[in-house]
Amino acid sequence: MSSIYKSGAFAQQCFSAHRETLFFRKIGPPAEVIMDCSSCEMEHRLSVLQFSSTLPQAIENAFEHLTNCITGHSSSLRVSAMDVVRDHVGARCTQCNRSFDLEIGAIETLR
Repeated sequence: MSSIYKSGAFAQQCFSAHRETLFFRKIGPPAEVIMDCSSCEMEHRLSVLQFSSTLPQAIENAFEHLTNCITGHSSSLRVSAMDVVRDHVGARCTQCNRSFDLEIGAIETLR
């Protein structure tokens, strides 16, 4: 059985130590984003309160656009920022040339 940690500390440590192996794997309703890290072999589940995107220009439905990035070209999507104190995760898609901001409600890490 997997261990579940209900803290953002593991995700923050993963991002700080080896962000190059942290990938977006799945997004689903109501607003759950799943990231995997191939270095520490952990899965990070983010409950997202709000999705937004302002670069290169603001768009109305950032959730749909991020879903398209994750399902269509997830290898181009990277975690660009993580601050568990401010409940914020940033993402950058190199294929779409778009940045996303995710306001996080909770983070769970599975090992």
